[in-house]
Formats: sequence, structure tokens, C-alpha cells
Amino acid sequence: MNQPKRERANDIAATNRIIKILNPYLFFEKEMSEFISQRMATQIEEIKDDGLKAVAHGNLCFALNNAELGTQDMERALVLTGGDTITWLSFMQCTFWRMGPVEAAKIAKRGFKDVVSPAFLRDASYYAAASADYDFVKELHDQLVKMKKLDEMIPENGGQRQIMEKALACYEMASKAGKTEVVKALAEIMCSQLTLGQQLQAENRLINVSENEYENSFILEFSINNSTPKECSKMNLELISKRVDAEIFDWEIGCVFVSKEHGSPADACNSK
Repeated sequence: MNQPKRERANDIAATNRIIKILNPYLFFEKEMSEFISQRMATQIEEIKDDGLKAVAHGNLCFALNNAELGTQDMERALVLTGGDTITWLSFMQCTFWRMGPVEAAKIAKRGFKDVVSPAFLRDASYYAAASADYDFVKELHDQLVKMKKLDEMIPENGGQRQIMEKALACYEMASKAGKTEVVKALAEIMCSQLTLGQQLQAENRLINVSENEYENSFILEFSINNSTPKECSKMNLELISKRVDAEIFDWEIGCVFVSKEHGSPADACNSK
């Protein structure tokens, strides 16, 4: 028997309210107390729709730093809800804040096959850009343009629009040289070297260092918070070993960590 419309509407409202309450804890803005945790759990139990209940409980688990259980809840929610927009948006957001942009972009790619939602496309484009998956950024951008929702969802003068445009410029360089997949693979390795906090705040860009039009030479740069040039230099040495272990031998694409505070590839490369 289908759930009555009014009852389902109440469940959707309750789920959205719980997600909103939990967001500051997910975003590391507040510390979860036992009282808040129990109160949220009680409110979640009052949701009658099993799929929405799983979404809400997944958010609680992620906010409590239990990404494994949170992921299980979200996967269950996808089955129960048929992959609705609320579930995908929550799954992406929670994954980003507890597992980083690469994993969030992977969730986004799964949802992209099933969800036609401007809000989904907006959020997914941020995770794709943060993980240097420039091909995916291009796909999401083009879909927003096709739906005539780009300016509405990502305002022209906003910060996320700047992030998207920078990623699209990187896409143009990498795509023209046939390097988008290599860049994505290197970015995944680079993110694996960072703490979660560094991943959440890192900025990436692709720099064309070709000396002439016949050459394809690029540097994938990740700017890192809370890291000195000396620390970046050590990470860069480790990065060389990791890319060799991953058998990424396309040396036309270099990659480097730089300190946001000092902001020069030379600092990170030359620091001793």
C-alpha cells in the first residue's frame, strides 16, 4: 500500500529539517553532544517512510563520524527511494565532508545517470572540480546549460561559478592534449596523500608550461592549507613514488603540492 501523500510530505519535511539541524555538525562547526545525538535519533524514528528514515539516519551517522555505517544507510536509502534527489544530494554532501572530494565525485557520477535535477548538477560540479575531474565538470556544465539553469543555480559572479570556470579552462587544456584521464588519476593519488581537512580546503589547477605549440607539458598543482613548503617538498617526493607504483608514466603531466601560504611551485620543489 502506498504511503498517503500528506504523510509522505510530512516525512520529507521532517527529513529536510533533520538534515538542516545536522549540517553544522557535519561541517565541523559544532561538536555533537550525547543529548543532541539521542534527540535526533528519536526524531528519525518518527519518520514512517523507510527510505527517508535511512537518509536521515545516514546523515546522523556521518555527523557522528561513522562514515561506514552512514554509507550503508545511504546505499539502503537509494534502494528504498529509487534514488531520489534528496538521497543523492545528502549522500554526496556527507561523503564529501567525511571522505573527501574524490569519493563524493564518485557518488555524483552514479547519481548523474539517474537524477535530472539542477540542484544535483550544481553540487556535483563542485565535487568534480575539487577532485580535478575536469571531464565531469564539463558534462555537468553542459547539462545545466541545456536545461537553461546555469545562471540560476550557479550565479555568474559567485564563488562557485569562478571555481567552475577555472575547472572548465583546465578542461580545455587537458582535453585538447588528450590528458583529462591522466589528470584525474593523478589528482586521486594526490588527494590520497592529504588529510581530510586538507582535501576539503585544497585548490587545484592545471598549468600549461609548454615552450611551444608542438609541445604538451603541464603541471597539476594542488595548493594546500596548513602545510609549509618543506612539508610540500616531502609530499612531492612521495608523490613521485606513488605515481610510479600506479604506473602513471605520462611525464608530460607533472604534479606538485604547494603551500597556500607561500603559493609557488618553486618553493615546494626547492625547499630543503
